[in-house]
Formats: sequence, C-alpha cells, structure tokens
Amino acid sequence: MKRGHHGLATFVLTGWLLGAGCAIPPLPLKPPATAVPRMPTSAPAAAPTTPLETADQIFARMVATARQGDYAAASLAATAIRSEGERAAMRERVATMLAAEDPPRAAGFALTLPAGGARITAMGVAMWAWVKREPAAALTWATSQADSSARDVAVDAVTAELVSLNPAEAVELALKLPDSPARNQALARTAAHWARRDRAAALSWADALPDSELRGRMITAIGFEAAQTDPDAALRIAERLPAGRDRSLLFHAIAQTWAATDAKAASEWAFRLPAGEPRDAAIAGFEAGLGV
Repeated sequence: MKRGHHGLATFVLTGWLLGAGCAIPPLPLKPPATAVPRMPTSAPAAAPTTPLETADQIFARMVATARQGDYAAASLAATAIRSEGERAAMRERVATMLAAEDPPRAAGFALTLPAGGARITAMGVAMWAWVKREPAAALTWATSQADSSARDVAVDAVTAELVSLNPAEAVELALKLPDSPARNQALARTAAHWARRDRAAALSWADALPDSELRGRMITAIGFEAAQTDPDAALRIAERLPAGRDRSLLFHAIAQTWAATDAKAASEWAFRLPAGEPRDAAIAGFEAGLGV
C-alpha cells in the first residue's frame, strides 16, 4: 500500500472504532523504564592509624625535647595525655628528672607549665636541687625573671628552700642582691617563710634592721604570714608598725583572712577602729573576705 492510502486506511479505521464506541488506549510516549540493578560499591579503605604513645614514650619525648632547650614544646607534649591529673603528674616527673641532671634547665621547664599546682611543684623540685648546688645563682635567676607571675613562683620556691636550710643565711643572700623591687620581694618572702617556721626569730631579725623602711616591710610580711592562721598574733605584730601604709595594708590582710574564719569577730574589730585610713583598710579587707 502506498503512503497516502495507508494514511487514509488508518483514518477510516480509527473513525470506525470511535463510532463503534471502542476506546483506544493511548500510545505510550516512551517505553517503560526497566530497573537497572545497582553495582555493588566497596567501602573506602580505612586510613592507617598511628598507635597511641605509652606514658613512658611521652615521658621520654618530653625529656628529650627539654634537653634540647625547647621547654614550651616539652610541656605541650603532655597534652597527649587526656587526664588532667595524669598530665600534671607527668610534667612533675619530667621536672624531677631534669632537676637531677641540670637544675637551671628544670627551672626553665617549670616556668612554661600552666599556672597551678604542677607549676609550683615543678619549680619547687628545681629549686630544691639548685639551692643545694648554687644557692646564690638560684636566687639571682629567680629575681631576674621579667614576667611578674614567673618571678613570683620562682622567688617563692627559692626562698622557701633557702630558709629550710638556714634562715639567717637566706636573708643574708637576699640582702646582697642589688636594691630593687625584686630584692624586696625576695626579702619579704624569706621573712614570711622564716616566720612560718619560727615567728619569734623572724621578728627579732626584722626588728634589728637599721633601715626603717625595710624594717616596716619585713614586719608587715611577717604579719601577713601570721594573719593566715592567727589574727590575734597578726594584730600584735601590727602594733609594732607606725601609722602609715604598711600598717593599713596589714589591717586589710588581717580583716580579709579573719572574715573567712570568724566573720563576727572580724566585723566587731574592724568597725570599732577609730575613723581613719587603718579603719577604712580593715573594712575593705573584711568585705573582700566576705566576697563583697
């Protein structure tokens, strides 16, 4: 059949079917899609894992790094330990090892530790070893630290060790330092540590100092130490001081620590003082002790 006849035949047939009432299903626009099975996928290869270091390996790495003079990196290596308590113990262990070999190196390592108990302990270990070898050098190094927080830790540690060996020699060493705020700090801490061991002896030494200004500072330092545990004794020490800044500072310290142990007694004492700078200092200390 020719193309024209084929088209006509289709038209006629379609018309007839429609006339006969037969429904013609629509022709599909495209063949139905057939489900294509997915190809199995393989999981990515696991990345190689590095075995965790043991505590002894971390310790060895920290000591080796500190021996090279990189104290900050040695301290940072302890962060591989998750427990804060175990990190502190590890840093103290490293400081002990370094102190046995080279106390100045142990002291340098201690200064890089975060503020807290581990830093104080590590510095104490370093100074314990250093004072036994070169007490004057240890004191000079501690007082020469430019950073005030580092100097505080170092000076407190070295003076505590010096006093434990010989308090009189400790103050003589401090007096030989060049006149400076750091020297005064060393003397004050020496006096305080001495007072903790033998308050009467420390006061006898302070009273005999010829320089009135230095004498006042040392008596005040001894009074600060007494105020931590015995407010009544601290008040008797304050009576040795003339009216002025040192006495007011000591009144502030006494009231502050007293408020924490017996707020009623501290309040009665502070508010009954005569009007003036000492009374103001005592009231301010009392409020500080209460957390106001």
